[in-house]
Amino acid sequence: MRRRLWWALVLFDSRMAEMAGCMNVTYLVPVWDCKVPLNVNDSELRPEMREPPTSARVATEAIFAVARAEFGEFVRHAAFQLDFTCPWLKPLAKDPQHPPTPDGSVMPVLERVLEQKYLQVCDPNNSLHYMTIWMTRSQLARSHLIEHFSKNPDPSKLTEEQRGAAFAHALRALVCNTRIMTSPLTKKLRWLTQFYYPFPAYVYISQELKRRPLWEQADKAWAIMSENYGSLYTSFFLETDDRPLFRVFVKPILAAWDAREAALSGHAGVSMTPPVIVQKVRHQLELIEQDEGLNLGMGDTPDSSDLNYFAMSMPVSSDNQLQLDVGLQPGFQIPLGIDAGSLGWGATKWI
Repeated sequence: MRRRLWWALVLFDSRMAEMAGCMNVTYLVPVWDCKVPLNVNDSELRPEMREPPTSARVATEAIFAVARAEFGEFVRHAAFQLDFTCPWLKPLAKDPQHPPTPDGSVMPVLERVLEQKYLQVCDPNNSLHYMTIWMTRSQLARSHLIEHFSKNPDPSKLTEEQRGAAFAHALRALVCNTRIMTSPLTKKLRWLTQFYYPFPAYVYISQELKRRPLWEQADKAWAIMSENYGSLYTSFFLETDDRPLFRVFVKPILAAWDAREAALSGHAGVSMTPPVIVQKVRHQLELIEQDEGLNLGMGDTPDSSDLNYFAMSMPVSSDNQLQLDVGLQPGFQIPLGIDAGSLGWGATKWI
């Protein structure tokens, strides 16, 4: 029970540090020796026991906590994780129990282990099991993407195969998030997903769609983004303090769609109907502008001080473009293609 509590606190602390841009102070590092909790039911644990029960490869009451802990145990020793948290601790990391793939990737090994040990024995009709399946797969997809960027810090040198693999991981992150947000089984458990919104996946997908607006994967990607955004539309960035982040979120999406419209402008008979996500963010931007216009008419003035509400630094490139620091390698950022000068908040602190 102490192990379950330890892992819950460490994983929560790690995510809070990541959202605050302080991954170098996270406790998800190889400097402690708490083991992964046993995969056993609570009824198997009794105060008078002298020996612990045997961990079984079945779906127990603790399977969600155990699967998350095993994921954390692997990641805290992974070189790609330590590269952007505490690289000086890499000598303390354990060698992976299984050899990496020929290209040096370790995430396929972790994915195979978690699928075989935990996810395959889950009942998708059970709410806790369902959450275990899709939360774990969502985190796996996200870590695949992080490992990809850790191994390939220069996007200009990526091959089409590498870009396609990263694109697939980003799409999968959105699909998993949608499964969680739309299922009635997860209604009481969705609070946890608020800390794991797949924002970097949106950014990467949007940039690839802008670069290749007529790519064969484009229609599928727009549909997946639309479905995911639709699952969050009623509660996404409606608060006043969230509006600066909302504008950052929609900028690459709208830029990608503008690129597609420009590419399709010369094709007769091709539908130019915007996807659902574009329609909704445009509508929401209109509502925000109307509301801010009314407030200005009443004598209010925009207050940029609220931008310090965000806790991750937003770097500005030499051409005054905002960049997203997704916590991959020190100094590695994804350019958002947003003109910092036009918004007037190049030094923003944000999540």
